[in-house]
Amino acid sequence: MKYKYLKISILAIVLIGLSVFSFHQNQSRDVLDITVHFEQNGARFMTTDSVNKLLTVKKTDTTNLLKSELNLRKMESILNQNHFIESAHAYLGIEGGVGIKIQEKTPIGRVMGSPGFYIDDQGNQMPLSPFYSARVPFVSSQVTNQNRGDVYSLLSFISKDGFLKTHIVEIEQQKSKWFLTTRNQSLTIELGKPEDLERKFNFYKAFYVKTLQDQTLSSYASVSLEYSNQVVCKKI
Repeated sequence: MKYKYLKISILAIVLIGLSVFSFHQNQSRDVLDITVHFEQNGARFMTTDSVNKLLTVKKTDTTNLLKSELNLRKMESILNQNHFIESAHAYLGIEGGVGIKIQEKTPIGRVMGSPGFYIDDQGNQMPLSPFYSARVPFVSSQVTNQNRGDVYSLLSFISKDGFLKTHIVEIEQQKSKWFLTTRNQSLTIELGKPEDLERKFNFYKAFYVKTLQDQTLSSYASVSLEYSNQVVCKKI
């Protein structure tokens, strides 16, 4: 009986020893490389090289570090501070590599100027990228603390509507009123104040479909949506 207990004790010690040895071996294994995966729309405003360079500049180059020295949360923190990144998730692969999943921010408008910048879908400012130019409406007016909310609400509404997203190419403020330029048309939309947008754009869509069917759309210079329950049009 004592011999049996002795065998079990020895076996347990051996298994624990192997587990500890395996753990330390795994922890001391060299990190092979970093694999960057861009989610959803893929890489647009950044590249794999720019991500690696960002980590290197911040002295978090992991290619020569051991697993036990890695601080994945620190890597995520560094990446999440970048103006192009919405979220970053770093993890360890089975073979010793580091994986990074990156979700880039989504711009909904581009403010013209020097330098210009994007406004993202959270209403925050986002710099331009040397790698990609987003196809979003231009904002030709200066964006200030006073009109930033109006700019965001208008761009946000346009970005969520499939038709308007491709149809509107520019928005501009003149005093308290907003004017929209349409794609491939010499037609200006006089929106007025950026309020009651669903009703106003529904009126515009009805006007657009009707004049498209009648083949008269090109004869109009502007369409005003600022008045209640009516559309006021001006011909060329």
